Amino acid sequence: MNIESNYFTLMALPQRFEVDLKVLRKNSRELQRKYHPDRFCNATPQEQRLAAQFSAQINTAASVLGNPVQRAMHLLELQGLVLDAQSYTEKDSAFLFEQMELRESLEESRDERDAKALEVLLSEVTHSFRVAQQDFSATEVGQGQVLDLPLLDGQALAALVSKMRFFEKLNEEVSVALKAL
Repeated sequence: MNIESNYFTLMALPQRFEVDLKVLRKNSRELQRKYHPDRFCNATPQEQRLAAQFSAQINTAASVLGNPVQRAMHLLELQGLVLDAQSYTEKDSAFLFEQMELRESLEESRDERDAKALEVLLSEVTHSFRVAQQDFSATEVGQGQVLDLPLLDGQALAALVSKMRFFEKLNEEVSVALKAL
């Protein structure tokens, strides 16, 4: 067992944004089958601890790589760019305005209990989330290239991840609002 910080390497996947989720699930299951702590019940206590740690890391890797926002952040971390969601400030005024409009649409539709408007909003947000993912995927980092990231490139990548994070969260909120009707 080798504790690996690169989740793509651990899961035997190419280091790029586009991930074959079927292969990810298959590789995760195979690793869990091979290294699950229950298989080490007769091993030494140290081997049992390592198996538990490795199993937890497999679960974390599968979760991170299975989520587009977390996957993008992991790719950036592998490039040495760690994003702090709490301290990142969006500077794109057009996107900030779009966020306000989308949030207002959600509030109005929720207040009016307008399922049709919520469905339209969900479709729009889902589309925008896909576009943001495609934009990230098209970058050098998304294609798996190793970069010497200048500050400006890092800020542009952080902005793309910020957009993805916003659309992912709003998508969840709209879905919850629809289910509440």
